[in-house]
Amino acid sequence: MPGEVSWVELRPSRERVEGWFVSNKDDHRLHAVIDGPSRAVPDRLMQRTGPMTETEKQRCIADRPITTTPVGAATTIPLN
Repeated sequence: MPGEVSWVELRPSRERVEGWFVSNKDDHRLHAVIDGPSRAVPDRLMQRTGPMTETEKQRCIADRPITTTPVGAATTIPLN
């Protein structure tokens, strides 16, 4: 829509594993929580939109010269 900007966000999926380490020899227990990247759930790719800032609007109306395509097309090379 006019006056809006859009962008793409990637949110990596995370997985939390929780459990106990138990030593049968000394009767020690340690509770552990491990958080890391998930291999079971895919990452989330989301498209967002929002209003443009004044700086973004000024950049859109600014003169931005671009090169000709293909590069050097404006110059002619005589063929013999």
